[in-house]
Amino acid sequence: TGLTDATTYYVYVQTACGIEAWINKSFTTPCVVVTSLPWSENFDGLSVANSIPNCWDNSEGTTTTDSYRWCYNTSTSGNGATNGTGHSGNCIRFNSWTNSTGNTNMLKTPAFDLSSYVGASLTFWYKNPTGGDFSVYISTDGGATYTNNRLATGLTGTSTWTEMTYDITPYSGNNVVIVFKGTSNYGSGDAYIYLDDVSIDVITCPVVSAIEASNQTPTEATIGWTENGTATNWQIVVSEDALADPATGTINNVATTSYSLTTLTPETDYNVYVRAKCADDDFSDWVPFTLSTPALCPVPTNIVASALTETSATVTWNGYHATAWDVVYSATSLTDPATGDI
Repeated sequence: TGLTDATTYYVYVQTACGIEAWINKSFTTPCVVVTSLPWSENFDGLSVANSIPNCWDNSEGTTTTDSYRWCYNTSTSGNGATNGTGHSGNCIRFNSWTNSTGNTNMLKTPAFDLSSYVGASLTFWYKNPTGGDFSVYISTDGGATYTNNRLATGLTGTSTWTEMTYDITPYSGNNVVIVFKGTSNYGSGDAYIYLDDVSIDVITCPVVSAIEASNQTPTEATIGWTENGTATNWQIVVSEDALADPATGTINNVATTSYSLTTLTPETDYNVYVRAKCADDDFSDWVPFTLSTPALCPVPTNIVASALTETSATVTWNGYHATAWDVVYSATSLTDPATGDI
């Protein structure tokens, strides 16, 4: 007992009878699930070529050359260097330069138990000057599956260190793993994807999700959303203009997860912003939503004739919010249906 996680131990045994005949066995203790936040990894502890931190994994993917996978190298300058060339200190990188086109490699973090936190966020710094696709996923089963939970893709064409932050509250559980995927384009120039300063932090006021519009008419709509934390109050801003800071708009305070809009203009796009209010000084980030009001008199669509017999037919259509329609039918094609019997 009393062993350290993620550590290789060597055991030697012999019979205590004075004859030296040792047998030996080595084993490595498994990694513990991270339960304490905030957590961070800056890769500054790496010094061995082609290495990654303990409890990280870069074995998955079609890239087979160790130095092409996500890893640290000892170079201090030039393309692909990671020794002291990161956002701060060291970093790691994926080779998209000499790696064959389409080859992939997945870098997986240790597992996290986020179940005891109201919310959590993922932050990392990256640059990808001329490399292939860089995508980020999140797994809730220890890294076994993740492709349906994509946080980002297409992180390319970035020659300077760039910070990215994602709210991962909807994925909180007891076996969460972040997956960084590099795909090689066999590019030219600095065709490496660099990663540094990965952190997971506590969010005390998670963002809302699943914003949707219902009961829509040309002049009215109901906006609803899902609360992902413990908030019982929310703020909503509605504007025809896109707002860099929604707080500069007219804020409506509500105590339910829906809000009715009236006196809207038909055929108009509205920018809707919603945030949770967890305390007087604790708000979530704003979540945007676009609402498009229909026309006062919408054109029917999807007309279908069914239940055909020799003497009858049933005709249906999508009438949207309209409640009355004019119908004309004729045995001849009409240039102007209004000339027929309405």
